[in-house]
Amino acid sequence: MMPRFHSLPTIAFALVLLFSVLPARVLAQTDLNYQQPPKAIVDLVDTRPTPFVEVSPADASGRKELLIEFVSGFPTIADLAQPELRLAGLRFNPKTNGPSRGRYLTSLNLRALPEGAETTVSGLPANAKIRFTSWAPDGRSIMLVNTSDASADPGLSLWFVDVATTRARPFRALRSTASSARLANG
Repeated sequence: MMPRFHSLPTIAFALVLLFSVLPARVLAQTDLNYQQPPKAIVDLVDTRPTPFVEVSPADASGRKELLIEFVSGFPTIADLAQPELRLAGLRFNPKTNGPSRGRYLTSLNLRALPEGAETTVSGLPANAKIRFTSWAPDGRSIMLVNTSDASADPGLSLWFVDVATTRARPFRALRSTASSARLANG
């Protein structure tokens, strides 16, 4: 008598498996192109957030200013591709020694209250990534930190805005860069 290699249940199981998996594999090979949502949805998602505002303390004459801070939209691929280190729950970019995630401000405007004209702050870097704005107690200037990931000048830099002239300038004596941190640590 010849040995029996295949039993009827084994063959039936193999056929059921073959005919149930084969159509799924054929459907999985359907050529799909990248699909864009309708323009109205793209415009809605790409809309920039509402600007932040901060009211200054009153200066010596009692006058107040309104600082209008324009917020970045979604992070770019270049921002997301930046290196990131983690320490004690904080995430920072070793190239800049600053935060690696989160939104930043892209430009600033000033408006004299109650009904002054709005003026754009000049002198800021071309691709400003501003964080941590703060009014001086006398209301005559604003302090901010700009993050630069440019290879020629990476790091955090402290800037001051003179409210009277609406001009920003860097404070050169204080700067945090990855290279200065390496020099300090030996």
